[in-house]
This record gives sequence, structure tokens and C-alpha cells, in this order.
Amino acid sequence: MKGRAVLAATIVGHVCLATLVTAHALATNREVGRWPALTLLFGVVGVAGYVRSDADSSESEYDRDRGTETR
Repeated sequence: MKGRAVLAATIVGHVCLATLVTAHALATNREVGRWPALTLLFGVVGVAGYVRSDADSSESEYDRDRGTETR
């Protein structure tokens, strides 16, 4: 019985995280891409990948605004 409760809580948590990732992508006019699916599969690791990709894209947008080239 405890195993089912843990599994249910994990599924609910992953669905909530994937919903938050999707909402953030839509709110910031980013392409949703594969991050909700990755978050459903991997949970917090998927969120970490999304946040990291967000930081990478924000940095390059900042550099474009300044008129500098990125690597």
C-alpha cells in the first residue's frame, strides 16, 4: 500500500512540475519544446534542464541586445 502511495505522489509531482514548466514557457514566449515530456519522465532533473536552457537562451539574447557575438 505504501508503494502505491509513493508512486501516486511521484506521478502527481511530475505532472505538477511539467505543468509549471509549460506555463513558464508560455508566459515568457519561449518554445515549449520537449521540456514538459522530459519533466514528466525525470521530474526535478527535467526542470533543472529547462532552467539551464533558459539561462543559456537568456544570456544569448542579452548578448544580441548588446550587439556582441556569442560563441
